[in-house]
Amino acid sequence: MFTKVRLLFISIVISSSILLQPLLAAGETGAIFLLIGPSPTMNAMGNIGVSLPAYDIYSGYYNPANPILPKGLSYQQSKYHTSWLPGLSDHLTLGSDVEMIGIRFRKPDIFFSVSKYNIVHDIGEQTLTDEWGNTIGEFNPVMRSTATTYSAGMTFSRVPLRISLGRTDKKVIEELGGIISDTLINHSDFYDWGCLLSFPLQLKRSGSIVNFVPSIGYSQSNIGGDIKYVNPGGLLEYTDPSPRFARFGISAMLEARSANGGNLFSFSYAREAGDILVKFSQEDGQWHHTYQNGLGDINITKHIIRQEADESVTLYRGGEIGLLNLFFIRKGRIIDLDGSMDINTSGYGYNLSGLLGLFSILKDDSLFLALSKYINIRYNYARESTREHGGPRDNTVYQELTFSLENPQQFLSLLRKENITWFSSGLVSNLWYQQDQSNYSRVLGFDMGVELPNLFKKDGLVTGFRFARMGFAMKDMVYYLGDSLFVGNSLSIDYHLNYLRAYLAKPFRLLQFHFLIGVEFGYLVDVKSKTTICGSGGECESETTVINGNDWRKDYSGNSEDAGIISGIRIPISSQLSVGFQYYHGFTNLINPLDAQNQSLKLGLYFHI
Repeated sequence: MFTKVRLLFISIVISSSILLQPLLAAGETGAIFLLIGPSPTMNAMGNIGVSLPAYDIYSGYYNPANPILPKGLSYQQSKYHTSWLPGLSDHLTLGSDVEMIGIRFRKPDIFFSVSKYNIVHDIGEQTLTDEWGNTIGEFNPVMRSTATTYSAGMTFSRVPLRISLGRTDKKVIEELGGIISDTLINHSDFYDWGCLLSFPLQLKRSGSIVNFVPSIGYSQSNIGGDIKYVNPGGLLEYTDPSPRFARFGISAMLEARSANGGNLFSFSYAREAGDILVKFSQEDGQWHHTYQNGLGDINITKHIIRQEADESVTLYRGGEIGLLNLFFIRKGRIIDLDGSMDINTSGYGYNLSGLLGLFSILKDDSLFLALSKYINIRYNYARESTREHGGPRDNTVYQELTFSLENPQQFLSLLRKENITWFSSGLVSNLWYQQDQSNYSRVLGFDMGVELPNLFKKDGLVTGFRFARMGFAMKDMVYYLGDSLFVGNSLSIDYHLNYLRAYLAKPFRLLQFHFLIGVEFGYLVDVKSKTTICGSGGECESETTVINGNDWRKDYSGNSEDAGIISGIRIPISSQLSVGFQYYHGFTNLINPLDAQNQSLKLGLYFHI
């Protein structure tokens, strides 16, 4: 068994070296997936982040002291799943799930925040062979990191100084195999810490406000003992140093605001450097390692100010231009001579609060401005391209949506003034297939959301926003998807589709009943599919997969957008409670090769505030 374990481990080490180490300049350390930057915002700007103050929910990865919060209580959430290094392999994926809750006081101007990070790096299914090419087995290396970040900061009123500190505690699990007795596992605990100093200066002139904020940041990540890989029996197989990493940088942000505080224009730029704090030496034929302190090999004058590259550190630089707090353009560059990397980065972002602020000006409606202070959705996209096209990181793409709710107690007060209706429903949903529905069956779902009357100052119209889980099931089918053909009575697939949806409807009353008819639009967030295959003997195997919206379009020829009509009836039970039935019929093909649309029937409760 020891020989098989050794072969498995050597195979994984070699695979990891090929897949990751040259790409991240991590040397011979373990758990090098911890050096993959998860932020689409920061990755678009050359993977900076230690020195640039940001509202980005992922900023705590680069510097635990970084999160900048709006005033009051706030909650943010983001999740994405993407292919990583598509130029190298179709199997590598990177998934991230982040939540943050924070509070910022006005006087004194201090903030506290807690963030939860869950990052999963899936290497994909691998085949293990012996020295003669015989297949020993298959395994699927998966690496996970669960982290909690605590941040606190204060802005001084009498001097232009903002200081923040942060710490991250993380648990790392690496499962480097799938052969039951020979699986190699690493369980490690690490921590990060960081500090950020900013010097906010403000100039008021001619009814406008100009803010200039230079900053300095430092962080050190993955601090802890050596990584030990063992099999389930407890046999120590290998030891690696942890990927302890130092970051240092300087940045500057210039921002122009109108007299009422609206953002007109912003520009940010940063120069940073990073270094693996592990040094190797050879003595008596054995390799040894030690950990450096402080900046490691980073030289502030050479690497930060002059941006001169050498093999000792990795250089990062990038910037962002923002217009009306609505649209952002980003550029950057990563230079790592030791890892043979020279990467250009680019990206862009949209901000819902900026759009609501613009609507408020164009329509002269204060409700849009009020909403922009409480709810926000950010979309960020980043793309990496190597100077030598076809490299492993060429065309690596990151994109995410971040939802945030600020000052929820004030937001609820605003909603109460508007006579808001909250609802929650159970859905019976299905795919409306024009040719033959015999192979399609219904699945159960749910939705929850809110209705606002007269949002667009149109008397008698209601606007609704909801999260909905819809879906359908496929049984005993002959089904084409692209060029693939699935046949067999033993095959079934359940699809659960998660949507963000909005509708505009006209209500009217007849006797004691309230009727509603209107149009609805939906945007697909992701799809959860469960495939079940049963053999002739009755044995069944199931596999569950989560498909993000981009993969649904790319790999399944599907559509992310959905549009259709709604109609319903509501029966009042009291002045604050109604029960209702509603039907939705979509007109957009869910999957392009099929003439098939979403349909759902729901039973819900409606609470009138």
